[in-house]
Amino acid sequence: QATQKWLENRTGIRTIFSHSLIILDNTGTLIASVPAQSELYGKSFAEREYFTHSLSSQKPYISAPFITAANGRPTIMMTSILYAEDGSIKGLLCGAVDLLDDAGLFGTVKTTQMGSSGYLYLFAPDRTMIIHPDASRILKQDVKPGANLLFDKALLGFEGSGETINSKGQHFLASFKHLQATDWILAANYPVAE
Repeated sequence: QATQKWLENRTGIRTIFSHSLIILDNTGTLIASVPAQSELYGKSFAEREYFTHSLSSQKPYISAPFITAANGRPTIMMTSILYAEDGSIKGLLCGAVDLLDDAGLFGTVKTTQMGSSGYLYLFAPDRTMIIHPDASRILKQDVKPGANLLFDKALLGFEGSGETINSKGQHFLASFKHLQATDWILAANYPVAE
């Protein structure tokens, strides 16, 4: 109850984590959540990649995107280790971000417009679209090799700008930046015609 109350008082970070905030104990058992999900209390999340990776590395972690069982929406989980006074691991504070929510952590990426039809998007090294203004493309690997040469070059480590034809055949000035906290790549497409 004390943990649940503490979590409910984290009003500032609840606006960032648009899906939920949860606390898992050191065995992976859910002990608190916001919004409160009493049906999940006592359920084990020990097999989840974000739990196992966080405990093995003992560092904060940003998960690969996944579809939540709760509502079937694409989500990422960000974790932080919770330590006891003696330095032992007590559990994890986990914040889930709904990738489709315009008000969430990545809402600005999804809703930023450049010119009349330019946009930002975020993708993973395996070509998975993480954030895109076209929600139907999220969690898809729909940019095939050769369909966008600058996209392919960014996957090989390129950072910078250049002209390219995107996977839909449109001519853009595109910029790519690798993010330090993850292996994701942020891209900006600005129509050459503009």
